[in-house]
Amino acid sequence: MQQPLLIGLGIGLIHAFDADHLTTLGSLAVRDRPRSSLGYALRWACGHAVAIGTLGGLALGVGMLWIASASRVAEIGVAIMLITLGVNSLWSFRNRAAHALEAAHSHAARSRRHVAGLLMGLLHGGAGSAAVLAILPLAGFDSGLAAAAFLLSFSAGVAAGALAFAALFSGLLAGGIRAGRSIVAAITAIVGLLAVVVGGGMLLGALHGG
Repeated sequence: MQQPLLIGLGIGLIHAFDADHLTTLGSLAVRDRPRSSLGYALRWACGHAVAIGTLGGLALGVGMLWIASASRVAEIGVAIMLITLGVNSLWSFRNRAAHALEAAHSHAARSRRHVAGLLMGLLHGGAGSAAVLAILPLAGFDSGLAAAAFLLSFSAGVAAGALAFAALFSGLLAGGIRAGRSIVAAITAIVGLLAVVVGGGMLLGALHGG
């Protein structure tokens, strides 16, 4: 039992630092309060874990032939949401991003960010390398208990990586806020541009079968 736990934890931790994950977390961060960094990352990780657990259970129950198709659909969804987040960040930059960050803390805005974090996590859990790293290895375990342990530890590794990145990025944002609005605006613009580029690349790859 120890081996599935260690393998899952290590693979999950590495998987957390995929470019699309970091870009998503960064995009969510610039829309959230710096002191709430662990909140948005944890919501994203919970959504990711729910998707992985659901897909893993289905794979063990009905087989894995459908995984590639499901992963492609989820990847298209991730790409579209990344592009949307990126455009939103670039729009905030155009409209003085620091002021937008200060003004966007209404209850309705926080609720939308909470939903966005969970939804992005759910999509990421079924997209791209997640299916390969978390679902396909299940065929190599000789018991359902070992497979479940692997999935749980994989999700724990993903969560640990996401929370670590969120803490670092939150520190960067907090430093930018102390330095001045122009720094926050620059960070917001960079994150938005990266989100559009990464999302656009994912979308092209998914649509062309990459």
